[in-house]
Amino acid sequence: MKKQSLTQLISQFNQPDTHLVISGYPEHGSNPKNHGIAWYTKLTLEPIAKKYNQKFVVLAERGEQNEPQLFVKGNILVLRIFDSNRVHLYPQILKYLHKFSQINNVFVHSEFGVRGGIWHFGLVLPFLALIRATGRQITFFSHNVIDNIEMLSGHLNIKKNSLQAKAVNLALRMYYFSLAKVTQQVVVLDHHLAERLSRFIPQNHITVLPIPVEQHKKISKRVAKTALKIPQDKKVLLFFGFVTWYKGADWLIKTFDALSKKFPNTQLVIAGGPSYSLASKPHYKRYYKQLEQIAKRNPQIQIAGFVDEKEIQTYFAAADLAIFPYRGLMGASGCFSHALANKTPFMVSKKMAGMLESHDIIQVMEQVQVGSDSLIFSHTQTGLQTVLNTLNKANSAKKLHAVTNAIAERRSIRKTAVIEFETLYKHTESDKKAGLPKLAFQNI
Repeated sequence: MKKQSLTQLISQFNQPDTHLVISGYPEHGSNPKNHGIAWYTKLTLEPIAKKYNQKFVVLAERGEQNEPQLFVKGNILVLRIFDSNRVHLYPQILKYLHKFSQINNVFVHSEFGVRGGIWHFGLVLPFLALIRATGRQITFFSHNVIDNIEMLSGHLNIKKNSLQAKAVNLALRMYYFSLAKVTQQVVVLDHHLAERLSRFIPQNHITVLPIPVEQHKKISKRVAKTALKIPQDKKVLLFFGFVTWYKGADWLIKTFDALSKKFPNTQLVIAGGPSYSLASKPHYKRYYKQLEQIAKRNPQIQIAGFVDEKEIQTYFAAADLAIFPYRGLMGASGCFSHALANKTPFMVSKKMAGMLESHDIIQVMEQVQVGSDSLIFSHTQTGLQTVLNTLNKANSAKKLHAVTNAIAERRSIRKTAVIEFETLYKHTESDKKAGLPKLAFQNI
């Protein structure tokens, strides 16, 4: 493609039928630390841009070198123009919204500046109101839905039943109520989250679109274990993602450490490292150091650290079972989508079990005749022992494989891209003028 100036690109993309997206977007480079929102945005936009010839402008956060970056891939123009750590975050975005004045539809992802902290969260509503004041239609992706901050008490170091917790809960209720006033629709990525959100926002204002599954060509388990230097005779229990209290990493590592001698043929692989949003917090440093010390003295526990994007498939291919010991369901799990994409069987904690109530998963379990109890464990030593027993039973593993494969097929990107296009981007002129979502409360 012939190199074009920013002015030429703005002219080319500044059209009423273009969609403007404010989100993270994957970085290029040798070791980009692409968070879940960036991965999700690329995953969903690229097939729609290609299949339906839709144009997108993505206003994204700058990379680790904090330098502006512009690139075009087909119908997608990405402009890295803001730094979420700086006070000019919102003015900079509004400046570029003005440059693309002909674009009517704006799609804002709730964590477009994940490092911005509490002040970023506090200014989201005024920011959306300013966009709305220009007459544009706003679709807001609420990647997390939290109705009680106490579910994150250990994650954020907030005491339960404290004045601080009560104040935050009140602020959350006001936030969701106001969100319905400044947006045309709110998208969530899980049916259970939609039900939670519907306590604050009318159901016809909510759209559910589960994370698509991008199925990969299978890597053999033998090749994957060799690449990760895991003995071939070891059963691999995989935890994928940031090592945090919310995701239950501490419970898993400590409980497995206590049980590991009973399961000498099992290796716990923690495919993740420190959370970069918490890495500087004193309470989190203490938390992470303690888990590192446990792993160092137990050869059956491996904390791999940050996993590069190109290595994700290898970790899931090596795994015999993926475990999700989350202490709650704050948002749809991108890690779960990776498990589906790689056909890796999974089990989830009771506190995460709401995700199994999605219509498509219920239908899958009926289809393959597997009860939800087979996929759920409790946060107890007995609960983890159940997981490890399942891992070592061929019949149980076979049933979980069938569930995983069926869900992956239902949520295949070739199917979900059609639904997402029809739901979010294929609006009639009357829909645009009325500011109404094409389909409300959509379920796969």
